[in-house]
Amino acid sequence: MPPVTANKPHELAAASPDAAQPASHVRIGWRARAIPVAWLLVLSVGFRLPALVNASGVHSDAAIVGLQAMHMLRGEWSPLLFGSGYQTSIDSAIAALFFAPAGPSPLALMLSTLAGHLLLTYLAYAMLRRHLGPWGALVCVLPLVFTPPSVHTYVLHPPRQASLTLAVASFWALDRAASGARGASARSPLAFAPGAALATLACFADPYAMVFLPGLAVFAICCAYERGAKWFALTQRVGSAALGALLGFVPLFLLWRYPGAKHGTVGLTSAVLAHNYRLLVDTCLPWGLSYEAWAEQGGRWARWVAPLPVHVLQVTGALVLVGGITFGALALRMQKLPWEVRRLGLAGAITSAATVGGFLASVMVMDQFSTRYLASIVLVAPLSLAPLVALLHTRRATLLLAPYLASAALAGWLGFAPWTSGLRIVATPDGTARDERVLEQMLTARGVGAAMADYWVSYRLTLLWGERIVVVPKNLVEDRYAPYIDTFARAKTVAYVFDPERSREAYDSIEQQLKDRDVAIGATERLHVGRLSALVVTRAPVP
Repeated sequence: MPPVTANKPHELAAASPDAAQPASHVRIGWRARAIPVAWLLVLSVGFRLPALVNASGVHSDAAIVGLQAMHMLRGEWSPLLFGSGYQTSIDSAIAALFFAPAGPSPLALMLSTLAGHLLLTYLAYAMLRRHLGPWGALVCVLPLVFTPPSVHTYVLHPPRQASLTLAVASFWALDRAASGARGASARSPLAFAPGAALATLACFADPYAMVFLPGLAVFAICCAYERGAKWFALTQRVGSAALGALLGFVPLFLLWRYPGAKHGTVGLTSAVLAHNYRLLVDTCLPWGLSYEAWAEQGGRWARWVAPLPVHVLQVTGALVLVGGITFGALALRMQKLPWEVRRLGLAGAITSAATVGGFLASVMVMDQFSTRYLASIVLVAPLSLAPLVALLHTRRATLLLAPYLASAALAGWLGFAPWTSGLRIVATPDGTARDERVLEQMLTARGVGAAMADYWVSYRLTLLWGERIVVVPKNLVEDRYAPYIDTFARAKTVAYVFDPERSREAYDSIEQQLKDRDVAIGATERLHVGRLSALVVTRAPVP
């Protein structure tokens, strides 16, 4: 184990891996600080190599963020994400920072999001290191490294990662305010304002962050509390946090009043409880807690049938996670655990409960991919598990959490399919990236500057082709950027692109679909490149 420097024997004990005491005021040597952080970085990036190697597999929801980033660099600004009335363009602005040095690319877009998750992971680790020491904190944060698809959906594909990072930054800032830069005696009431402001700013970045607000509110009060403190001091700290939250709410309030903002897209209603409950227990919770795994096969997602020993491991892992979250709430009354650790467990448990409650009543829940709305359970797992790790000490806690970490890693790895085959990483299966480049060249040679496709094909190709050919969705209700539609409407020669792994319609019906979009069919030519097909249409002259 890396050496630890401390001034007193009890401080050395608090910094050791088997310590349960808070480590807030321990002076930790640089090796003990650097090595766990290095492990987190290497493991976090290494686990996600299948997606990084195949960044060109970007989907249209993420691609629209990259396209807006390109427009931002050209001076086109909007507080709202293209085509959205409730999501901001913060993720696009971050992507623009990554595009600026080397130009736009799917890899730069993915790295812009991964960087946010790496920062989130570090903030969670830094917060827990104050109370559990470096190695206890490392164990607690491992659920953020080996994540199921419900989480790495955000880790690797924008939008939403900015809001998640801000939410965890709020926990970190509130905990830091409570600890004080030089100890609890140095607390300033105003120190609680920035952390609370980050909480409401997270909701401005994306309304999904609202699931963190109940846990953050309780956490802020717990951080403001201090044994023996006068009520006036407690009131000052809570008031400071409330003021910070109010200031952070201002951008969200202004966004709601911005022309084009929509308020009905995100909402809660009891009318969907039955539907959402069935989806929760049948599909989303098993996938979100990793006691089931899904993999993509031929463009369709299917449950992975686990051998019995593996399924036992998966169920055991989920029970460990749920048990750890439950213990995090019950540990509030365990006086043997430090208060700093108990408040973390309570905040994590409340956030997990709010996540499930929000899922059940959300109008956004549609299908199995709504599992992503359960991601916050995993994101606050380091807080939820802190009391358990403190009680069991690092080595025993690692053994207890191993089944969950293994099952989450398995679900996440299978979720990368078709970019994985066993333990092997598969780069651009079936030459898809090459086929897309060749098809672009063929369309450009025929004078095609605009095309149409299924939504899941359209914007990803527009990004991959650098807007040299803009591809619009065939359904107008799925349009995210009206100027692309205008370009398609004015073009003399257009095309319809068909990708059997992403398109939801039959290729044989495309001429009719073009006619439905008021395209007068003149001369036509059919192209085939690998699995991709395209119908090139020269519009008939207007009589």
